[in-house]
Amino acid sequence: MAIVVEVAYAYPQLWRILTKSGYFLSTGLAGGSVLFHTFVLRPVLYRTASESERRVLRNRSAVLLAIAGTALLLATYPQFAGKVTRATKGMAFSEGLRPSAVWDYLQTAAPKNAWFFSGVTAGLQALIYSLGALLLMSLFLKPVRRQVDKIAGIGVAVVLVAALFLMVPSRSADLEPAYFASHLVTTLHPYAGGFWIGALIVLSGLALSRRQLSQDTGGLVWASVWQRFSIMAQACVTVLLVSGLLEAWTAVGSVSIGDILSTTYGKYLLLKVLLVFSILGLGAFNEAVLLPKIARVRAAGDGRSLFHLVLGHFPKVVLIEAVLGVGVLAVMPFLNGSAREEVGLEADPPPTGGVALAMVLLFVALLISFVARFQIQKAIEQRAVAVEATTREPVLTEATD
Repeated sequence: MAIVVEVAYAYPQLWRILTKSGYFLSTGLAGGSVLFHTFVLRPVLYRTASESERRVLRNRSAVLLAIAGTALLLATYPQFAGKVTRATKGMAFSEGLRPSAVWDYLQTAAPKNAWFFSGVTAGLQALIYSLGALLLMSLFLKPVRRQVDKIAGIGVAVVLVAALFLMVPSRSADLEPAYFASHLVTTLHPYAGGFWIGALIVLSGLALSRRQLSQDTGGLVWASVWQRFSIMAQACVTVLLVSGLLEAWTAVGSVSIGDILSTTYGKYLLLKVLLVFSILGLGAFNEAVLLPKIARVRAAGDGRSLFHLVLGHFPKVVLIEAVLGVGVLAVMPFLNGSAREEVGLEADPPPTGGVALAMVLLFVALLISFVARFQIQKAIEQRAVAVEATTREPVLTEATD
C-alpha cells in the first residue's frame, strides 16, 4: 500500500512576494511595450497617422518605453538577489542583496556531470535585462527619441533572448526533447501573460494622449491601433491558454474539484483563473460589440463619431483590463508548490496521451481562430481604407478646381 504524504502549503515571505510580483510586472511591461510599439503602433503610424499625430504618439510611446525600462532595471537585481537568498540556507534577504553575496553565488562550482553552474545563466539573464533596460531608459532623452523605432526593435530581440535564456541546459543529460518541452511551457506561460498585461498597461497609458489628436482623423488612427492590438492579444492568449493548461495538469491533474477548493494552492489558482477570464470577458466584449461598431462607423466615413466611439469607450475598458492584469501578477507569487502535493499525490505527473492530444487539438483550434481573425480584420481594414479614399476624392478634386 502506497504511503500518502501530504505537503503543507508554505506562504511566501513578504520579500519574495514583492520581488516576484515586481519582476513579473516589470518584465511584462518591458516586453509588452516593445512588442506593442514594434508590431502595433509603428505600422499604424506609418500607414494611417498624420505627421502631427505621428509625433504625439511616438513621443508618448517613447516615454512609456523609458518608464518600462526603469521598472525593469529596478526589479531585476532584487529578483536575482532573492534567487541567491533561496539558494543559500539560512541567508536573510538583506544579506542576499549584498554584491559580495551575489558574486560568491556566481562563483559556485559546477556540480558533477555539469558544464557550468546553472546560476550563471540566471546571472547572464539579469545582465541582458539590465542592458536592455538601460537602452530603453535612454528614451528619456529627447534627441534619442528619434530612434524610438530602432530601440524598440532591439528591445524585442533583447526581451525574447532573455526570456528564453534559462532554457540553456547546464548538463549533457538535459539535451533531450522532454527537457526543452518542459522548460518551454514553464517559460512561455508567464511571459505570454506578462507581455499581454504589459501591452494593456501601455495601451491605457497611450490613450492619455487622445486630447492632443484631431477629432477628424484621430479616430481612424486609434481604430487601427485597437484592431491590431486585438490580434497581438489573441496571439498572447493562445500561448497563455495552451501552456497554462499544461502547467495546470502538473499542479492539479487528477485532483478532485473538492480538493482544489480545499487546498490553499487551489484557491489561489482559482482566483488567478477568475481574473484571467474576467480580462478575456472584457476582451470578448470589445470584439463582439465595440469593434463591429468601429467598423460600421469607419466604413461610413464619420470621423468625429469614430473618434468619440474609439476614445470614449475603449480606454475605460482597457484600464479595467490592465488593473485586473496587475491583480493576476500579484497572485502569482502565492502559487507555491501544487494542489497535488497538498493532498499527497505525485508532484509533477507526466502528461498522458489524452492530455497531450487535447492540448494539440486546443492549439490547432486556437491557431485556426487566430488566422481567421487576422484575415477578417485585414479585409475589414482594406474595405474601410477603400471607403475613406473614395470619400476623400471629391474633396481633393474640388480643391484642385
